[in-house]
Amino acid sequence: MVNDFKKQLYDIGASTVSITPEPGVDIYTLEGVLRTSDVVHSKLKANAITIEFLKDVLIVVSLDLIWVDNVFTEKIRKWLRLEYKNQKTYLLLVATHSHSTPQISDKICNSARPDSPYLHFLYNQVCLVIKNAFHNKSQCYAELSITHPDLTVNRRKKIFSLEVLKSGIFKNITVNRPNYLGECDNSLHAIWFYDSQGKEKAVFLNYACHPTLFRENAVSADFPGIVSNHIKSQISKELVVCFLQGFSGNIKANLTKLSCSNYNGFFSYLYNCMFDRVQFNKNISRQGLNNFSVRLAQFALERNNPKSIKPELFFSSKMIKLPLQIGTLDQHPYLEVSYVSLGEKLKIIALSGEIFTEYSLWLRDFLLHKKFDLLTIGCCNDMVGYIPTNKAIRNGGYEVERTFFEFSNPSPFSDRIEDVLKKEIKELILQYED
Repeated sequence: MVNDFKKQLYDIGASTVSITPEPGVDIYTLEGVLRTSDVVHSKLKANAITIEFLKDVLIVVSLDLIWVDNVFTEKIRKWLRLEYKNQKTYLLLVATHSHSTPQISDKICNSARPDSPYLHFLYNQVCLVIKNAFHNKSQCYAELSITHPDLTVNRRKKIFSLEVLKSGIFKNITVNRPNYLGECDNSLHAIWFYDSQGKEKAVFLNYACHPTLFRENAVSADFPGIVSNHIKSQISKELVVCFLQGFSGNIKANLTKLSCSNYNGFFSYLYNCMFDRVQFNKNISRQGLNNFSVRLAQFALERNNPKSIKPELFFSSKMIKLPLQIGTLDQHPYLEVSYVSLGEKLKIIALSGEIFTEYSLWLRDFLLHKKFDLLTIGCCNDMVGYIPTNKAIRNGGYEVERTFFEFSNPSPFSDRIEDVLKKEIKELILQYED
C-alpha cells in the first residue's frame, strides 16, 4: 500500500543547461534588421522540471527561444519514447518567445534561417537537460502564489489613420499602441517546489508579456532570462526557474513614450497630440530592461498567501484544425491543445501559438465555478501564429492581417476561429472535469 504521506508529494527533477549559440548563427530578424549571434547580451538556457506522480511523468522544458516547431518537438518525443519506454511521459516544450534568439523553424518565413549545427546542438542539449532532471529527483511538495504586477498593457488600439486623414477623411485603424481600455491578463502564477528540508528546488513562472524589450544586434534571453537570474541570486544558484510564456499575443510591457515630443513637422505634431499621444518605447535601455525584469522577479518572490497543492497528475491533448478565410482543407493549420491536471485544483492549458489574452480570461472564468487555478501557456510544442478573437479579426491590424504569411498560412484566419477554438477546448476539459 502506498504511504499516505507519499501521496502528498511529487518526485521532482530539475536541471539547467546552456543553449547559447556560437558566433555566426542567425538571430531572428526583427523589423527588417539582420542580426547575428556574434555578441551575447545574456546567455540562453534550457530549464527542465520533471514531475512524477504515481508513475506518470510530466516533462516541462522552457527554452530561451522565439519559438519551437512540431518537427523539433516530435524529435524530442521520439527520443523520450525510446529513452523512457517503461514510463508514461508527457512533454511541454515551451519557448519563452524572446525575439533575440536563433530562428530554428524552416516553416517560418523570416530572413533569418535555421542553422543545422545549432539545431543538432539544441537537440542534444534538450535531451541532456531532461536526462539530468531525471537523475536529480527528490520528493517535493508544492505551493502556488498569484500576484498582479500590473506591468503590461494591451497593444491593439484604434486610432485615426494619418494617411487617410491627410485627405480630409476620418478612418479608424488598429495599430500597435498602448490600449489601457483593452483586455489584459495581469496574473503572475508561481508554482514553487520545496524539498523535505523546505528548500526551494524549482519554480514555474507563468506570465503574459511579449519579450521584445531587447532589440540590439546580440543574443539575449530578454526579460525572462533576467527574471530567472535575479530570483536565483536571491535564493540559490541551484534553483531551476522555468518561465512559461502566457497568452501574450496582444500584450506588451507597459513601457511608453509621449509621441508629441518626437515629430516631423507641425501636422505630425498636431496629429500625435490629438490622436496618438502615447506610443510604446521601442528603444529601451539595458537599465530599463533590467528594472522591468527585477520588478517582475520581486512579485514572483513575494509568495503572499500561498496555496498548498494537493498532488494529482493526468494529461491529455488534441489537435484542432483552424479555419482560414481562404485555403484548401489540407492547407489548414492544426493547433495543439494540452490539458494537464497538476493538482486537485490546479490545471494547465497549453497551446501552440501566440494566443490573444482574451482566451486566458475566458478560460479562467469558465473554470471559476470549480474553484480551479489555471496556468495558460502559449508558444508550446509548435507555432501556428497569432490566435486572435473574432472581434480582433473584424478590427484588423498587424496580428491578423500581416503575419499569416510568416507562419506559412495561405490566408488570415476566419472569424469563426474563436467559436471553433472555445468549443474544442471546452470538450477536452469536460471529458475530465464535468
